[in-house]
Amino acid sequence: MWKRLIVLAWLAMLAPLLHAAGADDVVGMVLDVQGNGEMKVKGEASKLQLLSYLKPGTQIKLDAGARASVSHYGARLIYQLSGPTVAQVGADQIKVSSGTPAHTKSLAEKVVAAAINPAMGAAAFKMRGLSSEIALVAPSAKTALLTTRPSFKWEADEPASYQLVLTELPERVVARAKVDAAGWELPGNLALEFGKDYRWSVSYTSAADGRTRSAGADFSVATQAEAEALTALRPAPDAGVDEWVLYASILRDRRMLDDARQVWRGIATQRPDLAKAQSMAR
Repeated sequence: MWKRLIVLAWLAMLAPLLHAAGADDVVGMVLDVQGNGEMKVKGEASKLQLLSYLKPGTQIKLDAGARASVSHYGARLIYQLSGPTVAQVGADQIKVSSGTPAHTKSLAEKVVAAAINPAMGAAAFKMRGLSSEIALVAPSAKTALLTTRPSFKWEADEPASYQLVLTELPERVVARAKVDAAGWELPGNLALEFGKDYRWSVSYTSAADGRTRSAGADFSVATQAEAEALTALRPAPDAGVDEWVLYASILRDRRMLDDARQVWRGIATQRPDLAKAQSMAR
């Protein structure tokens, strides 16, 4: 019962976002592509690509042997298309006008609600520290986390004894640590708090010139309700790539950048042919 209440609360929070997105604007997304296909909008054709947003009036064309999966929020369906086919995207559904009929599978209302607001683009997905000597890999800059016990990872130009400082914003120091590897785990008796903002920094003194190198990044932990609602949307382990792509896009749009990256890594492993998945996994 409590999980149902969490989901209902989450949907209520999303209501303004759903209204802002507009039923006549984005109605779906390309979740998988194999082979050659194109999408045509107002007479202008472009290659059908993973994560492309779909609007009413879009035509999808697949060559023989090609396959694509696309979501449609109004219909609450994933359409699995096989070429040769031509399909028209409408406000309420996707219709195959010629070629192989589509197969469909249902989308839960809570998944539709979470996916329908494309608030961020892929450009916001990868954000790291700007220092050339230290790159803060995870938690990455501006990410929101689903967990209160993240792993801290970074890359540096040279091995060193690093100083790590973790602060709850604005200025409460949560932990200090001296680390001889490019990674650190929270002690067993320490966890972050849901709904709080943090900053972490790593510094070291270079053996080459004696100068201090440092980098820092801000991140946040989702509220407990957000974390539970998004975790509840996670597909089953044996779900298709299209469902995992949709889940990764939901995480990305809510700034769960590191969690989304982990999902993309699984997709990239399963589907090495998806170049977009490979880039999103990095």
